[in-house]
Amino acid sequence: MRSLEEDRKIKTAYQVDFLQSFLARNQLGMADILLKFSRKGTSAEDYKLTVLEYQDILGILYNNSSLTKILCTSKNRVHYWLMDYLKQQKHYNLIEIRDNGNSLILKNNPHREIKIGILPSPSARSVMRYANKTEFLQQVSQIYKQAITNDE
Repeated sequence: MRSLEEDRKIKTAYQVDFLQSFLARNQLGMADILLKFSRKGTSAEDYKLTVLEYQDILGILYNNSSLTKILCTSKNRVHYWLMDYLKQQKHYNLIEIRDNGNSLILKNNPHREIKIGILPSPSARSVMRYANKTEFLQQVSQIYKQAITNDE
């Protein structure tokens, strides 16, 4: 997609259409854990974000009974934020968090276990740590594919 020789608006529209089509075709959804946040400085680093309000992830799960998995794109921040969100007292829909934060059970269906997976971050900062960036991105791509298609 980066090689499209179009202006930025057309490329962005193409990327959005591609992603929406991919998500719908594979019955996937995507949501940010943070609904509102403040940023320290101009850095894009997650550790420079201050949480102001979380997305209602439990509400999304509660209202969409076919969802069986949450995938976080980093253990350091995204998974931490998810655990912080889940541990807040206002979440009356949650029965328990199991397996050291690897699954959760909702009150509306105690037999429904929602798996929580942690994926490697595909961020530019993560990629820069590896000498063979192409190999790293291929490995990350395989891990994502396996996580998305695996029912465990």
